[in-house]
Amino acid sequence: MRRKLSPLNLVFILFVLIFLHTPSGVSAESASEYETPMVFAASKILPSGLLSGEDYQIKPAVYNDGVYNRYQVSTTFGPLTVEGKELLKIRLKEIQAIRKLEELKRTEVYGTALKNTATSPVKFAKSLILQPIDTLSNVTTGVGKWFGNMGHSMWGGGSEHEEGLLKTILGFDTVKRQYAYQFGVDPYSNYPALQERLNEVSWTAFAGNLTVRVAFAAIPGLGAPVLGATTFSNGMKQLVTDLAPAELKALNKKKLTAMGVHESLSKVFLEHPQYSPTQKTFLVGALEQMEGVANRERFIQAAVLVQDEGFAFYRRLQAEMMAAYHKNVQPVEQIIEIGGAPVLLTKNGTFVAPMPMDHLAWTPRLAGLVEKQLDLSKQVSAPKGKEVWVAGTVSPLTRKNYEERGVTLKENTASQLTLD
Repeated sequence: MRRKLSPLNLVFILFVLIFLHTPSGVSAESASEYETPMVFAASKILPSGLLSGEDYQIKPAVYNDGVYNRYQVSTTFGPLTVEGKELLKIRLKEIQAIRKLEELKRTEVYGTALKNTATSPVKFAKSLILQPIDTLSNVTTGVGKWFGNMGHSMWGGGSEHEEGLLKTILGFDTVKRQYAYQFGVDPYSNYPALQERLNEVSWTAFAGNLTVRVAFAAIPGLGAPVLGATTFSNGMKQLVTDLAPAELKALNKKKLTAMGVHESLSKVFLEHPQYSPTQKTFLVGALEQMEGVANRERFIQAAVLVQDEGFAFYRRLQAEMMAAYHKNVQPVEQIIEIGGAPVLLTKNGTFVAPMPMDHLAWTPRLAGLVEKQLDLSKQVSAPKGKEVWVAGTVSPLTRKNYEERGVTLKENTASQLTLD
């Protein structure tokens, strides 16, 4: 069966096709060597403290498909397959939150609140609020696969992870966001194990009149909210906690309008079902950080073409990397579009493509596509320089092929391209 090419894979290929320009004198033989997907040892690519915890164990073999690392994780709550280091860190934090949620359910105050739900005036809504989370996808997104068809997304009124009208009217969603913030997790996470327990606890707290302050006082060692590592991240999380989805939508629309994004494009993005309210808020917040950068609308034009949550997460991370480059490295003049992909053009005339990838390998399929489509790069006027900033690592052969085509390749840029 022929595999479909995910949008992320195609965009990555387009990045390579556009940025790789073969100078005269570089022969086809220089790209005649290929790499097969690699297998890394988890202990070699992850800090020792991440390898295992009370409720999980990362399996030793980590498979890389030429772009992303795929982690197999055994957990108390069922097996996980997680693509990408950034998503892995999120899942491990969510696993810790699940344990704390289970601890809360064993406390006396929770038991009292649970009894109170039987006489709650909103008990009729329980079945609607705690209905099975059938729409949540699995943690594996397939963002690193190489073949298929781009197509176009079908857009609706909002993310499938947003709370429904009844929950919003009743106030359940507000309580859920408060509990999620206290545990340091995303209330719109697509991890079913977390959503199941977060919904259950939030319902009991909502219907049983259990405040966040009282609940967390009953859990030893957990009094203050679990915050992120940066001011930007904490600020975005606070917005997601304080504002309902409709309010977030209005705020993000206002920000996009101030950036010059056309109302029709803004509407498509803000109603895109593959972006949760959290992903939209972080992405728009990152673009807002790029004050003075022209054509930020180009990024939204690319963002609306995603077809799955994995690619939506990629676009969010890419927006954050671009904003961090502008603030931490050198000023960006504008965002340009090359073959459907957003690229930075700096004030000194350099093309820069930040890429939130784990490990890049020079595979036969990638090399074959590059060789067939080199003429695409000739349609782009040569700037002062071309740079690709990879969050993770690259193989020596990948570096060789980039450099032979006049591209400066920088790896391990995640810490440098992080918004403060």
